[in-house]
Amino acid sequence: MKEDPVRSSSNVGVIIPATLIKEYFFCPRIPYIVLNTSHVQREYHFMTKGREIERKLAEEAIEKLNAKIVAEKVEGTHRTLGIYGVVDYIVECDKSLHVLEVKNSTYRDFLLGHKFQALAYLLIARDCNYLVRSTVIYYGVSKTFIEVFPTQENLRLLQQVVNSIRRSLRVGMPVSKSDKCGVCSYSHICMKL
Repeated sequence: MKEDPVRSSSNVGVIIPATLIKEYFFCPRIPYIVLNTSHVQREYHFMTKGREIERKLAEEAIEKLNAKIVAEKVEGTHRTLGIYGVVDYIVECDKSLHVLEVKNSTYRDFLLGHKFQALAYLLIARDCNYLVRSTVIYYGVSKTFIEVFPTQENLRLLQQVVNSIRRSLRVGMPVSKSDKCGVCSYSHICMKL
């Protein structure tokens, strides 16, 4: 029998917020900054506005899926992977449960970060005893749905990302950085470190 890459992880140490998985794909330095400094992320107007829009997009997605909300704001931890977070929505659709993630962007903006953050939320939901089959990501601008499944390959890659974040905590801030420094809400910190 194949070994489950998530369940086989050993002593995890620091429990990592699932949101940092998405941030890691934006720039691998962000998790290090968040977990190792007292600096906070700058709050931009578009971030606040985005949270307001996401509730409306969730309602739109639920209607389009002909789904019903089973749970909201499920807080949990996946201890073997060493991540925690809040699952915004667990919905029932076609007689199965799914985590619902909404993004105020287009599908063409689909980032690996969204995929692996969504997968992390699926694992958290399962550890909270919700038998979710997949995560559905709804891109509100393009009205597009993407379904993410917990395949062995996806779980292996998620484990690699979490391991990379942990490695940076041990050895220091990653040398490589993003090409998006101009739009990064941590650039004022990163440039000082």
